[in-house]
Formats: sequence, C-alpha cells, structure tokens
Amino acid sequence: MFKGRLRPVADRDMDMIFEWRNREEIRINMYNHEEIPYENHKKWFASIATNKTNQYFIYEQEKKPLGLVSFNNIDTDNSFASWAFYSADLSTRGLGSEMERLALKYAFEDLKLNKLCCEVLDFNFPVVRFHQKHGFKLEGLKRQHYKRGDSFHDVYQLAILKKDYEEISKSDFKSTIDKSYEWVFEIDTRKIIEYIELSGDKNPIHLDDVAAKGLGFKSRVAHKEILLAEISRVAASKYPGPNTINIGQDVDYLAPAYPNKKIIGNATLITQIGRYCLIRYELFDQDKLIATSNSEFLLGK
Repeated sequence: MFKGRLRPVADRDMDMIFEWRNREEIRINMYNHEEIPYENHKKWFASIATNKTNQYFIYEQEKKPLGLVSFNNIDTDNSFASWAFYSADLSTRGLGSEMERLALKYAFEDLKLNKLCCEVLDFNFPVVRFHQKHGFKLEGLKRQHYKRGDSFHDVYQLAILKKDYEEISKSDFKSTIDKSYEWVFEIDTRKIIEYIELSGDKNPIHLDDVAAKGLGFKSRVAHKEILLAEISRVAASKYPGPNTINIGQDVDYLAPAYPNKKIIGNATLITQIGRYCLIRYELFDQDKLIATSNSEFLLGK
C-alpha cells in the first residue's frame, strides 16, 4: 500500500517547482546545476504542458507536495522512455523508494512501456545503487561525458525491463536472501603454494620477500586469483549459498593482499529479481579496501 500518489503537474505548481529546482541540494545533481532565472523557468514550465513526449508529476502525501517525477522522451513506437525524480523533503525516510515504485508502476502499467531508462552522474553514485535495489541494471558508462568546472565526469546508464518489473513486484520488492553477510579469512602460505602448482605462476613476488620488497611491496604478495576464489567459495557455500550459479562478475583489484594477514569480507545484496540477484563483495585489509566484485547469480530453486 502506497502512502502517497502521483498527480499531474498543474499551473498552481509553477512557483513551487521553481523554488525546488533552485535548491542547491537538488540542482547539484542535475546536468544544469546553475540557478535558474524565473523567466527561463516560466518558459520551461509552459513547454512541458505542450510536449506530449514528456510527462511531469507531483508526488504528494495527504495533498502535501513532496517531490517531482518526470518521464521524458517517451517513445510509443519502441515502448521506452527515460525518467528522473527528486524529493523536496530530505528529512523523511522512505520517500525516494515510494516515488520510484510509483514511477515504475505508472511506466509499466499505465504507459505500457517495455523499458524505462535513466542516467546518473558519477558523483551521485549512491543513486546508482538505489536504482539497482529497485530492479534497474547497469547498461553502460559514458566515460568523461559531462564537464563541470574543470573536471570531466562519467555518466552511468541504467534501465529496467517490463518483465523484470513484473518479477520484482511479485515479491513487493522484497528479497528472499539476507541483505548482507560478513566473514574473515587469511591467505596462508599453503594456499599460495597450491595455486602456484595449479597455475604455474612462479612470479618471484609471490615467493620471495626480498624480490617483492625490491618492487615496492611490504612482503611477498598473494595471487589476486586467490581472492577471487575466496569470493567464489563464499558465494557457493554461504552467501547467497548452495546451488547458486555465477552468471557474471566485474572484479577490481585495488591493493595487494599479503599472506598470513586477516582479511575481512563484506557482501551486500544490491538487487534481487526472482532467481536473479546482484551482490557486491568487498575485501578489506584492516580499513583498506583491496578488492571488489559485483557478481550476478541465479539462485537455486
């Protein structure tokens, strides 16, 4: 049950939206982040009433306006559109989730779309994770596509399909596995020797402290594949668990892993759509992040 609703933008909303658009905490995450002159806002507001490929809504609870949702570039021939939203009340928890779920419901049940897309600037990355929790999948990355001041920024491209929305809405956007899992492990000398025998990788930095130190390391370094194997072990036995099938993995190695040191692993569920789930694994040497993996799975039946 939703606490609020979406209603079409009305003429009376013009000044309220003008004030919202010029709030620093809202415009900082927009492509156009400069303050908007009132005359420019009036022209924009008049245009949205006549442009049939765009639709704008006010999210409200008990007739109190709390945010804005927009659908843009609606393509009825190809059955897709882009969308965006912002909350004008950052003090109330849960507004963003309700606005997103109402937007998905409208896109797929009222507009009858097959696909809904969105873009997120890289400095607003938590919103990428937020969309993924609601079923969006990362489709692309426009590298250094947007310039602000003297800096270039990446733009993340995400989308959700109708079939994924239908699947995730069956469970009311709830998951069947725990939200997170934590464990501790060490890479002992035996594991390094076993991997050398298996792979034939006898690089001296894995065998000799002196050779490793000569290249700037603290001591000999564990093979990065051992870290990946540890993630695979946990995925198959603990989280998400037995009968799990790994269907995709994006791994980043950020710092060396040293043998005989405690490593802390954190796993967090990003999204679950039926049997499909996306989990982020992070490995830490004390407080230092040394490796991450965004892993996709099909859960066992």
